[in-house]
Amino acid sequence: MSEIEHTKTRIKTAEIRLVAAKKMKAAAKAAEAVALAEIKALSSSENSFATLRRRPEEGVTLTFEEYSSLLSKAQDAQEASKQREVDAMMLVDEADVSKTEILKKVEEATEEVKVSKKALEEALSRVEAANEGKLAVEEALRKWRSENGQRRRSVQNSSKFKNPSSSQHRKDSVLVDVNGLTLVNDELKPVLKTTLSIGQILNKKLLLTEEFQNGFRAGKKAGKRTVSLAQMLGKPTGELQSSRKDEKENALKHHLPTKRKKFGFAKISHLVTQHSKKKKQHTASLRCRSAE
Repeated sequence: MSEIEHTKTRIKTAEIRLVAAKKMKAAAKAAEAVALAEIKALSSSENSFATLRRRPEEGVTLTFEEYSSLLSKAQDAQEASKQREVDAMMLVDEADVSKTEILKKVEEATEEVKVSKKALEEALSRVEAANEGKLAVEEALRKWRSENGQRRRSVQNSSKFKNPSSSQHRKDSVLVDVNGLTLVNDELKPVLKTTLSIGQILNKKLLLTEEFQNGFRAGKKAGKRTVSLAQMLGKPTGELQSSRKDEKENALKHHLPTKRKKFGFAKISHLVTQHSKKKKQHTASLRCRSAE
């Protein structure tokens, strides 16, 4: 852009110089015309003076002093006319020289204008070429971005089709608490799941224990051996006592798991309450961090 502005200023200065040269040419022509007019006037005056001298005397008598004064005046006028003629010729010569110089300057100015216009055209062509290159680069960059985006999307889609469960199952260990909050490593990410209250959990545990007890009773009833009166009478008392002891031991063995189950249920409820307290403390600390 600076080169173009410099070329424009050069063109303006060349045009100004051309206008000045044309004005100087017109002034030289005017001076030449004035000099020629003076030469013509002097030549006409000389011719008139010569005709006066050639005329015959008409009987006019002059004294010597008058004649000498008239003669000196005529000589002075002739010398003045000659000097004027020389000056006019000098002016004509100067006008011719200035005319040639002006013509030379005009030619130089026109040549400079042509060179400046050529330089301006070259600068404009370079600017157009630079703009075309810029547009080509921008178009290539746009195509590359679009192709890269399409390629990336195709790669993502292909990876999704190949491993549809990769987004769901991660390699990192996942910890799930009671209310449906998943803990991945050290980050807490809430996941919308069906949250269970403590009352629902306790009801489920109670139902499980009741079903277990009902099953145990049914098994106990089914496990009793039916002994006939003849067998009871046929067996000695020692065998009857040993069979009764075995039945009592079996009943105790089947009864112990229910107590253990009840104890385990109390322990689970205690752990659930502790975990809910820890969860409340952790959520409160996270809210404080987000508020900060």
